[in-house]
Amino acid sequence: YQEYFNFEGSRRLSAATLRADARAAEEAKVLAAGQKAIAHSERQRTESQHKKSAGRRWFNFESDEMTDDARRDFQLLRMRNYLDPKKFYKSSDHSRALPKHFQMGVVVEGAHEFHSARLTKKQRRKTFTDEIMADEAVVQYTHRVACNIQAARANTGRKKRRRN
Repeated sequence: YQEYFNFEGSRRLSAATLRADARAAEEAKVLAAGQKAIAHSERQRTESQHKKSAGRRWFNFESDEMTDDARRDFQLLRMRNYLDPKKFYKSSDHSRALPKHFQMGVVVEGAHEFHSARLTKKQRRKTFTDEIMADEAVVQYTHRVACNIQAARANTGRKKRRRN
């Protein structure tokens, strides 16, 4: 026997309240738990998308994944002052951390650019680091500077004193 009405001590109709069926109450609890789990997973999905994008003020600029190649490219960009002695770069951002939001792309030369300024297919590489390492002038300069530094460090050993 299930009780559907609860009179709370008096038999008057105004004091009577409807008591829910136990099975219906269980189904309602299960349904509420399922809806809560769905809402939680949707919230997690939107939060993860917000972390990947730069935000609404940056038009939801989506970021690429930070791979080893991308990390190497950013480190090389920071050290670009040391690659060519003739070029001056205004800022190198040594103190700043690696960027959180970035995108990699390919520069496509237009028809209005000089053919001599373009890279040939043979000169093109997969990453920026590979392109720099394939440049013969940069390799020669860095090798020469590294040899000079090693030679300077080798001469700073203990010197013998001459006795009179």
